[in-house]
Amino acid sequence: MKRIMNKELLTDILKELGGEKMVFPYYAGRYAPLLLGMAYGDAAADQVLRPSAGGLAERLMRKPILQQAVRDAHGAPLRVGDLDLVWDDPCEWYRLTLDSWGEADRDTWWQTSRPGWNLVLQMNFSAEHDRQFRSLVKPGRCSPFGSYSHPVHKKGRQTLAWSRIDLDLEQGEALIEEVQNDWLRKADHGVKTVRSYHGRRSQRLRRRVESLFWDTRCRPRELYRYVDEVLKNHRSFWAEAMLSAAVWFLRERLGIREIYYHTSLWGSRLKGLDEDWGPPFSLYEGLPKKLGFTRRRGLPRFLERTKRGVRRRRSWRREGPEFWYLAL
Repeated sequence: MKRIMNKELLTDILKELGGEKMVFPYYAGRYAPLLLGMAYGDAAADQVLRPSAGGLAERLMRKPILQQAVRDAHGAPLRVGDLDLVWDDPCEWYRLTLDSWGEADRDTWWQTSRPGWNLVLQMNFSAEHDRQFRSLVKPGRCSPFGSYSHPVHKKGRQTLAWSRIDLDLEQGEALIEEVQNDWLRKADHGVKTVRSYHGRRSQRLRRRVESLFWDTRCRPRELYRYVDEVLKNHRSFWAEAMLSAAVWFLRERLGIREIYYHTSLWGSRLKGLDEDWGPPFSLYEGLPKKLGFTRRRGLPRFLERTKRGVRRRRSWRREGPEFWYLAL
């Protein structure tokens, strides 16, 4: 495999794994037992969990869902195999699919850290969600909450969120370029606007819904029910689910053990974004810290070897760049 994320490498990954059925169940906090299991790698199921002080395993063991598992064990030691038994409700069953994003020549529109392509991991809703979506929102040919200018699934599945990934199989490294969601943002903004018309005549209110969500035939109360009830669980944990899915895919499907993730400041700089109009701060600060990433100075090795496209400045020698880092 070549060092850069070229079209040939991306095509090989899509050909080998693109047709695989990847179901990813997620409940709030599942990242803790999931990542802890990956941190122990090929350890035997009966191995007792003895996290070293200050390490990833210890940080994950402090999470509420694993603290509850320890209490449920009633004094018995928690073992590697017990992590598969940790469960909570409500749980959503996502379908993961793969796609590509980018172009050979770097352009800020693609928002990549170097020229070339990104692998896209899409986290799609379950069939049960899509049934409720069609029943309540009654979409036409176009989804009112999706954005086809972004790397969403375009063959039937409705995409909740996606992650763009750059990687190097020789170095065993990956950089998660982006975690993003259009669906919830558009749905929540639309409902907020519709509710501002509360008290108006129903016909006028319905026309307002139709103007906000083109190609849909839902009534206001059906829209409220979909956003308030059907999307409730997804709204509470979509970001940690998406980042967890990206880490799981890289570790379990591609065998990559060193994973980088952009910080808010340096992600914008490397991708050529206006720092005043960058992505939500919480996605690139609170989220990776929550999942056990730690800050690290310096570029990933595969970006160091990239001869063009990564913006270098003299000030970098003094202050950065800085990434979030996770080793599994």
